[in-house]
Amino acid sequence: MSDVLCIYYSRTGNTRKAMEEIAEALISLSRLFRYCIRQGDRLVTAREELQQAKNYLLLQSLRYQDRLQVNYQVDEQVLDRMMPKVLLQPLLENALIHGVQDMEKGCVITIAVSQVAEGTRFSICDNGKGIDGQTLEKIRKKLQDGTSESIGLANVNERLRLYYNNTAGLMIESRPGEGTAVSFTVPHNQNPSPLLNYEQHAEQLRKEEEPYGK
Repeated sequence: MSDVLCIYYSRTGNTRKAMEEIAEALISLSRLFRYCIRQGDRLVTAREELQQAKNYLLLQSLRYQDRLQVNYQVDEQVLDRMMPKVLLQPLLENALIHGVQDMEKGCVITIAVSQVAEGTRFSICDNGKGIDGQTLEKIRKKLQDGTSESIGLANVNERLRLYYNNTAGLMIESRPGEGTAVSFTVPHNQNPSPLLNYEQHAEQLRKEEEPYGK
């Protein structure tokens, strides 16, 4: 991340605006680190996960500057739903690197969170170069088989499977020249895995003990 800050500083110079934006970026970086390491792998709310995504994108905006536009389409009714943490950031990183990184301008990332019949759906969409049909099928198959070369996608997909008894996983849609959408649904807990049961119990204990630890 330090290389991004250095590049941004060299482009903007020692101006008050640049220094304020770098200070804000350092705060976001600190929040990212704290979010990733605190409370192990505990569950978080959709609100917390979205804030994590915003912190990450604020840092990336220094690299992309005016090239990047981020849109949010969020159903506020689902913001207090619980979910595993650090699911969105790897998908955002994937969208930036493989979707829009080579675009000279007009990069658009859309984060959508909505309520569906099965649970809460999260989508990361980009308007990048997209993926041809043959390559897309290979990516889907490797995710299904657990042999994906994309560490970020594979990690998110596997964690969803573990938490939700193989009832959840990544869905990828793409068209060449139009962009890519990667989504997943955090299901209603109709058949939770032992791992999810453990995390929910640990989260409940944490909430009960919290007033005594202040």
